[in-house]
Amino acid sequence: MNKTPSAAFGHRMRRLRVARGWSIRDIAEKLVEVGHPANEATIHRTETGKRRVTLDEAIPIAAVLGTTVTALVALGPTWEELVIEQSKLSPEESEQRWRDEEVRQQERSQLEVEHE
Repeated sequence: MNKTPSAAFGHRMRRLRVARGWSIRDIAEKLVEVGHPANEATIHRTETGKRRVTLDEAIPIAAVLGTTVTALVALGPTWEELVIEQSKLSPEESEQRWRDEEVRQQERSQLEVEHE
């Protein structure tokens, strides 16, 4: 898991770019199209966590990638990442995780009742 919002931003920026089949040059060109030029070295440093992104940069990057700034800076897994992880499970594994979570919820409820 990423330890800072800047690290999360860069990591997710790269994952989304690669998932779209875009090179660093491709995203740089798309940023020019929306009026926010960025050179390839800047994009690379941002993606690798060697450079912090500013809010003025984050907004057009998120727009070009079809996501939100909030999703890019989230420190925990995003809903999209959880769905992707879940889709990799077999139906049996998915059902077991659901049951395990159900048991944990029941245990938490029981603890809350006991502490009242």
